[in-house]
This record gives sequence, structure tokens and C-alpha cells, in this order.
Amino acid sequence: MPPRNHDTEDLSPFMPNKASPLGASPKRVPDGETMRPQRHVLRPADEYSEYEEINELRIPRTIWPEGFSLQWVTESVWGQPMPQNRARYERGGWVAVHQEDFENRYRGMFMPKNYEGEIRKDGLILMARSKAWTDRAQALDVMRARQRVQIKEQQLRSGDLTGVTLASDHPSAVRSNVIERSIDTIAVPLK
Repeated sequence: MPPRNHDTEDLSPFMPNKASPLGASPKRVPDGETMRPQRHVLRPADEYSEYEEINELRIPRTIWPEGFSLQWVTESVWGQPMPQNRARYERGGWVAVHQEDFENRYRGMFMPKNYEGEIRKDGLILMARSKAWTDRAQALDVMRARQRVQIKEQQLRSGDLTGVTLASDHPSAVRSNVIERSIDTIAVPLK
């Protein structure tokens, strides 16, 4: 048999196969073995079906009690109790929801139906408070955030830059402190 060189060698196993969807040549499988199915196959877009993640803790607003806000509050992490977190929420007007509260509206939804007591799930406790309190708390949060931005703008305009060792009141420094603002709309989920 004459020696083979690269010019005459049969390279067909390495050439792309037009029949394969990915254009690669099929792998050679020894006799008696089966070929594994392809894991990555391009599928047409019309086969896509919408997938919605199921959130076991979600309570639709349509079944919230009238005039109340609901909130899941962390009570423990990895089995370690966090009483300071619950106390902070209780100071903010939140009260734990029991199975029998709100005409048994949440009985059996998160806990067994015959269970009496606070509704808990995965280290969280369901709490409720007046919607008026929640609206006021959200308005105060927005006001405080705006105040912080205004303070920083004032510091930049006046040259009062903490941590800057150069003369912050020098005319060239103050002249270059330009504040450009833009407002982008984003969707913010309300609790």
C-alpha cells in the first residue's frame, strides 16, 4: 500500500455535512453503541410557549383586604431568628396576619387549614398595616431621596467636596462643577 500524504488523504469525515442542522459532520460511532441525541438544537420561534414563574408567596392585590397593605417580613434566616427585623416592622405599624384574620381569607393558602396562628412560610411572616400608613411611608421615602439629591447638588455647586484636597473654592473648580440631570421613566413595583 502506498504511503498517504495530506494531498490525497480522504478528508470527507471532516467536511461539513449539508444534512446536519448545525452543519457539522456526524460523529462516527463504534458498532454496538448508539449515538447520543443532540442537546443543542435550534428550534423555530413559533414553538415558544410563554413561561411564567410561579411565585408561591404572591398574593394578588385583588384579594388584599380593603384599606390594608400586605408585606412578607423576614423572621429567620437559615433557622436563625431575627427578632430585631420583625420589631422594626412592628414599630412601623405592621401586625402579623393570623389564619382567622380578614374573615379567614388566607386560611389554607400558606398554612394547613386547621392551623391556628400567624401565617409563616420559609422564614417569612405575613404582616398587614393600614394602606394610609403605607402611602405616607412611601411619600416620605420619595421626599427623603429628593432631599439627598438636592444636598449633593448644592455641595457640588458651592465647591464643598468632601475628601478633595485641592482648593474646592477655586473659580476653575467651581466653574467646572456642572450638573446634568435627566429623567428616565422606569417601572417601579409597588408593594
